[in-house]
Amino acid sequence: MRSTWLLTLTLAGALAPAQTTPNPILFVTQVPVPVDFAAVGSTFANHLASMNSVYRGGDLWIRYPNGTLRNLTAEAGFGMSGFQGTNAIAVRDPHVHWNGSKAVFSMVVGAPLAVQVLTYRWQLYEVSGLGQEPAGVDHPGRR
Repeated sequence: MRSTWLLTLTLAGALAPAQTTPNPILFVTQVPVPVDFAAVGSTFANHLASMNSVYRGGDLWIRYPNGTLRNLTAEAGFGMSGFQGTNAIAVRDPHVHWNGSKAVFSMVVGAPLAVQVLTYRWQLYEVSGLGQEPAGVDHPGRR
């Protein structure tokens, strides 16, 4: 009886319509770091961008009121799917401009394929075109 009830709840959740929101939601995805010392989710030393402090594989996303999702970093040519190699990214701290037309976020790019000690830094990027059309990311080093 209990398994039938659980199956009914599971099916009801799967068939539920997507929820709408009054405004778009800008968010990041991050790969969880299982330690809490000098890591991206820590209280202290969360500014570090080394491979031990922040795992690569996240993206910047926007969810529109109708439930549509857009991967903004992938559209701009950043990041990788699957195995995270030299072009892998980690993303954090999105901040939307007051008029909603653009946002600034932090991103670190790169991951060594072999055992190497490299220095990584968080850099600020700006994304515009947050409507439901293709986006553009502007970074001073890419001009």
